[in-house]
Amino acid sequence: MKHFSRFDDKPMITRVDAVSKSLQRYCMNGEFCIASGDGTNFTRYYLNETIPFFDVTDISYWLVDKSLKPSPKAAVPSPSGQTGDQTPAKPQSDYPNISSNQSPANEPDSVKKFKSITVSGKVPLERHTELFNYFITPFAMSGNKIDIEVSFKIYSNVGSPIDESKQQYKSAKEAARQLKLDFNEEV
Repeated sequence: MKHFSRFDDKPMITRVDAVSKSLQRYCMNGEFCIASGDGTNFTRYYLNETIPFFDVTDISYWLVDKSLKPSPKAAVPSPSGQTGDQTPAKPQSDYPNISSNQSPANEPDSVKKFKSITVSGKVPLERHTELFNYFITPFAMSGNKIDIEVSFKIYSNVGSPIDESKQQYKSAKEAARQLKLDFNEEV
């Protein structure tokens, strides 16, 4: 039987942002590694670096032993003299379905180049953070300009009807006004 003691004279961590900041700090200091993925297969490992758009409540982030992080192809000494992963936060091999056979320095002239790409479709709410992991973060960190177009269709139901007296409706309408988004109601 395990026994847990509560110490009333010690502060308790009660906010999500306190946990997030602590995890980021320990990850940045190299104490442990945070990986994104499904718990079995990981698409990105963070160690000695910040985690962009980190949401501690996102189920795709996992604390993993730092020995699980794949070693970089070539370790480069950092300014402090330590050897570590000095690759940019956007290595192509860390993102799904992206070939890492060709590096930008040795791209053949026959590689097709694009002015832009557009990705659209429906994403289940529980997988919304993957939009940041696979599309927004890797391109934004590379310096690409990103325009985000949004469309939400929020359905009323018996347990949670939507009407103009509810605060969440009022807040959504005001946020749409401030962000200059269209706000359409279906009666």
